[in-house]
Amino acid sequence: MFASLVWAFVILLLKDVVSIGFEYVYMRVVDPPGLPNLMKLSLAQIGPRFNLTSPTYLSHFNPENACSQANDLPFEGTVNIQLLAQTIALIARGGCSFVTKVINAHIAGSAAAVIYDLNPRATQTFSMIQDETNRRVLIPCAFMNGKDGHALTVALSSLNTTRALVDFPLQSPVIPTPKEVNFRLWPLR
Repeated sequence: MFASLVWAFVILLLKDVVSIGFEYVYMRVVDPPGLPNLMKLSLAQIGPRFNLTSPTYLSHFNPENACSQANDLPFEGTVNIQLLAQTIALIARGGCSFVTKVINAHIAGSAAAVIYDLNPRATQTFSMIQDETNRRVLIPCAFMNGKDGHALTVALSSLNTTRALVDFPLQSPVIPTPKEVNFRLWPLR
């Protein structure tokens, strides 16, 4: 009897822990060749679902941290506002809230936003959340770890380009979280 109660308690705890998990999508660099290939992005808890089915361009945002609206003039290492239209904006973390960054990317015409950590050694990702304002995010957004973000930006810079063609090869970006843990402690007889 006691063992059954303990396992019931463990199952309840597991259900809570498992349901806290992040959702991920994988982004692949198609062109130019030689860039880091597959990157894991954690989906934001703000904005619509990340559902891009065809290849699209990932472009540096100007200003790099997207804390103000896009500049109309070309800037070294970035693209101007005309080239941002219908691309995924690549934005550096820091300086302002994720919501501000994504809204500025949307105003510039971006179809989505990927924000990367500035720490080139960071390998963890996390899910972006709403800030203290009531502003709504209207485009999909995700977070990229600093290691991948740094590798991507350095590779683009070394090729003297500001954008890369990317796609999302895995059609099931969400890691399922079970509603129930379904197992037996003892085998059936």
